[in-house]
Amino acid sequence: MGGGGIYAKRLSDALSQAGHPSSVLSTEAGALQPRGGGWPLFDRVLAGVLHRCATQTMHSFLRQTRWRSHPSIRRADAVHLHSVTGFIGFAGLQDLIPDGAMVFWTAHNPWLFTGGCVVYTGCDRFEEGCRGCPILPPAVRGWAQLDHGAKQRFALERRVQPVANSEWMAALMKRSSIYGQTSDIPVVPPIVDRVFRPDGDGRALRAQFGIAPERYVIGLSARAVTDLAKGIGQFFAALPVGWQPLSNVTFLILGDGRIPMPSSVDHRFAGLVEGAHDLLCYYRAMDIFVSPSAMETFGMALLEAQACGIPVVAFSTGGTPEAVCPYANCHLVQNGDFAAMFDALRAVILEGRPTIQLSDALHRWVDSRHGAGVIARKQIGVYQRHGFDQIAHY
Repeated sequence: MGGGGIYAKRLSDALSQAGHPSSVLSTEAGALQPRGGGWPLFDRVLAGVLHRCATQTMHSFLRQTRWRSHPSIRRADAVHLHSVTGFIGFAGLQDLIPDGAMVFWTAHNPWLFTGGCVVYTGCDRFEEGCRGCPILPPAVRGWAQLDHGAKQRFALERRVQPVANSEWMAALMKRSSIYGQTSDIPVVPPIVDRVFRPDGDGRALRAQFGIAPERYVIGLSARAVTDLAKGIGQFFAALPVGWQPLSNVTFLILGDGRIPMPSSVDHRFAGLVEGAHDLLCYYRAMDIFVSPSAMETFGMALLEAQACGIPVVAFSTGGTPEAVCPYANCHLVQNGDFAAMFDALRAVILEGRPTIQLSDALHRWVDSRHGAGVIARKQIGVYQRHGFDQIAHY
C-alpha cells in the first residue's frame, strides 16, 4: 500500500475512533472489482505507451476499465477518493459514483489537476490545460490536454470538493485551471501512527542489524532506493571523501533495491520495510534521519522519525517545511544544496545523540499536529461544512 493508501486507512481508523464508523474500499482488499471485457487490455497498452513515451511518471485519467459498484457506494450521499492514481479513470469513476453524490478528493500528488504527471518538477502548464506537455514527444503531446480536459469535466459534473494534504499542495491547486476558482481548499494533513514513540534506547536494537552501539547512525528511506526523485543515489554521489564525521557514521538505508556505494562508507541496506511496528525498530536504531528528496508533497517519513524522537535534516521542497519541527535541532536546507545538507548533518552530530528532552519535544510537536484525534476533527469539519452532519464513512 502506497502513501495515499496508508493516509486513507489511518484517517478511516481515526474517524471510527471519533464515533463515525468508517472503512476503506480498495482493490487490494477485493472490495473493488473490474467488470471484465476488453478494456483492461486497452488500459495496459495505454499505460505501456505512456511509460515508453513520457520522460517521467505519467498515468492517464482516460483509462476505460469499468468497475462493479459496491453496495456501500451505491447508497452514498458523498464519496471520498484517495490515491486512485494509475488504476481507475473517468469511465470507472462514473460507474462507481452514484448520480447526485458529492465527491471529496484528497490530493496526495498533483495528478488530479494535471494532464497525467505525478511529480511536480516546476512545470506550470497545468494552469492552462497542459497544452504542449514537455514530458511527451510532439506526436502524442495532445494526450495530456485530453487527459486534463477529462478531469476538468469530471470536477464540474461531479461537484468535486478538493482536499489537500499540505498547505503547499493547496496553494498549487489554487493555481490550476481545474480548481483555481474553488473558494475553499481545506488542508487535512496525514496522521502519524501512535506506535511511533521515542520510548526505549534505540542503540540496543542495533545488534540485530550488525551495527556497533557506539556508531552514529544516519537513516534514509524510500519505497525504491533507486528512485531518482528521492535523491538517495545523488546524496552518496555528493558525499565528500574527507567528510569529517564519516569515520564513526553508519548509514542505514531502507527501501527496495540497491545503489552503488563509495567504498569508504559504512552502510546497511535493510530492504523494503513495511508496517509501523517494523519501521519503528529501524527508526529507533537511528540517531538522525535525512531526506535528500527533490520533491515531497508532505514528507511522511520525516514526521514518523520525529515522532520517534529523532532529529531530521531535509531539503526545503514542496510540503517538507510543514513536516519539520522548527526547533529541536532539525534542519531544512535549500533544495539541491548537498553541501549545506552535509554541513547540517555535521552540526547535528556535533550536538551529540538526542537527549530525552529533545526526543520528547519532537514527539509532542508531531502529536499535537498529526495525532489521530486532531486530524479526524479536521476531516469531520470539512464534511460538516458541506452539510454532512451525520457521517458513515467508506
